[in-house]
Amino acid sequence: MLKKSGLLSVLMVLVVVSAVSVASMASAQTIPALSKQAIFTVGLNTVVVDGNTYTMDVAPYIDPNGRTMIPVRYLADVLGMTTTWDSEDQTVTLNNQQLGITEILTVGSDQISVRSRSEDKIITMNSAPVVIPPGRTMLPLRYVAQALGCSVQWNPSDKTITVISNSTSPSGATSSGNTAPNVISAPNTGAADNTSNTPPSGPLKPIIFN
Repeated sequence: MLKKSGLLSVLMVLVVVSAVSVASMASAQTIPALSKQAIFTVGLNTVVVDGNTYTMDVAPYIDPNGRTMIPVRYLADVLGMTTTWDSEDQTVTLNNQQLGITEILTVGSDQISVRSRSEDKIITMNSAPVVIPPGRTMLPLRYVAQALGCSVQWNPSDKTITVISNSTSPSGATSSGNTAPNVISAPNTGAADNTSNTPPSGPLKPIIFN
């Protein structure tokens, strides 16, 4: 009886592990690169790419500087970029081979290095990449997207952030343009949408790309 009980326990554990693995695979959707536009919503873990909705495991939030922070994995997918993590330097490298553009950001640093076929430049951001539970790196959307030539638009009525690859403007949205100081104009009130994603104050956790 003890052997049978032990065997049943092992089988139950395997079933639970398999279920968790399947659930993780289901939630970890592969998101295609945008053709026209992608819409993120503050506080929601979904992104709409060219009319199709995909699930993320972390929702965008607005940081204290009024910047929209997006999970690096999903932002990279939408922009058609690959990601590389350097654990020693804590840098995230995003590369779009087709456009010949590489962006390098460092957790905790407000500098973004943009390398293209025509020039290399350093851009100073007013928000730095951070890591939030369960080990997700969040990047300021505006700087990363605009470095690829995309425009970023904010609709305050429904808290949506639209990344577009052409000149078409969504109804009700206001364009950030290339000279606007902020894409998001949000007061530093610690809104409920953002409280669950507040970056940790302790040591940074390893970044997970999966």
